[in-house]
Amino acid sequence: MMRFPPASASPPSPRLSDDLQGILAGEKRTRVPLARILRAIRGRGFLLFMVFLSLPFIIPVPLPGISTPVGILFMIFGLRLAFGRRPFWTRWLLRKRIALPTLQKLINRSSRFVRWFEKFLRPRMQFLQHGMLFRGINGTVIFFCGLALSLPIPIPASNFLPGMAMILLCAGMMEKDGLFILCGYFFAGISWIYLIILALLGKIGFEQLLRFWG
Repeated sequence: MMRFPPASASPPSPRLSDDLQGILAGEKRTRVPLARILRAIRGRGFLLFMVFLSLPFIIPVPLPGISTPVGILFMIFGLRLAFGRRPFWTRWLLRKRIALPTLQKLINRSSRFVRWFEKFLRPRMQFLQHGMLFRGINGTVIFFCGLALSLPIPIPASNFLPGMAMILLCAGMMEKDGLFILCGYFFAGISWIYLIILALLGKIGFEQLLRFWG
């Protein structure tokens, strides 16, 4: 006898890597505006778009000059999230265009990474994204990740750590996975410890230089 699934069964939600690959579906333009990418992933909303904007910081694809504007955008998003406001994207960002070959390279490389970590994504510890307290904490962490990205520091890992924090935090919020959110907190904390150590070393080096020439 043929068995039918229960009427209440719902189809599984699309995977994050599938959503990323869907960005390129039917795209023929040589330069793709970010507004087109946002429309392609509208079903998953702002969090997936933030994951997408964070990918260049962990995947070695050359997109020069984006860390500061993207960092400022994350700061705005974090503040609005912390205060319970609806996020928005500015027109100047949505008009930015990415060359299609670069976009293809970014998505293909990042999809392999996303497929790996999405194996571990599942709903758990969901209290970490509900209520005013944790919404405020998550928004504050996103704000400081954006601040770290916006600093023009041409030093290895200065963008990787906050970029990874953003991906883990936003993916955790999107999939209701509190463990990923906690991992995002960890990478955000490590990124700021790293920046503080760099600042202290720079201060010590500057003082030594002054003594040498003094």
